Amino acid sequence: MATILNRGVGRRAIQFENLDGERKTLGLGKCPAKVADAIKVKLESLIACRLAQESLDSETARWIATLADSLRERLSVFELIEPRPARNRPVVLTQAEFADQFIAGRLDKAEGTLIHYRQAKGLLVEFLGSDKPLSNVTPHDADQFHSWMNGHKKTKSGKAMAENTVRGHLKNANRIFGSALKARLIVENPFRGISS
Repeated sequence: MATILNRGVGRRAIQFENLDGERKTLGLGKCPAKVADAIKVKLESLIACRLAQESLDSETARWIATLADSLRERLSVFELIEPRPARNRPVVLTQAEFADQFIAGRLDKAEGTLIHYRQAKGLLVEFLGSDKPLSNVTPHDADQFHSWMNGHKKTKSGKAMAENTVRGHLKNANRIFGSALKARLIVENPFRGISS
């Protein structure tokens, strides 16, 4: 039902008929003859079960469960097995996304306080960028943010920010990142220790 093809320099492939009777080739790359033969046996068993609409024997089912992603993907292209379910990848939360969540969760705060939080978030986004991962913000970034507000950031009227305004924004940035620390999304608050 299936045939091992030797392609030179230890490279092998298995030729077989798929469920529609079409001849297909499964490339194995460099592969010992014993391994190629074992895969051929499992492939024949898999095709036979699929054609007969029978359940897989436990050994073949175990073999499928332990397949490397690359081989499993190639077998799924031939519609012999289901592709491996996507693995749950950790979501990378940006500092801007977390700041939005922080502000949205402050239902107990007055609108004036929320405006100050939004202003601090806007400055953080302007300085750090909207796509900087929350966990990548460092104490050095916090220090540079402080210097940027003190020396480079201008108000709408073109004047330097007042010292109390800078302190207020630093205090709110500290609150935002302190909340991320409590949520265990970061291992340290980069704004802790920055004078506000």
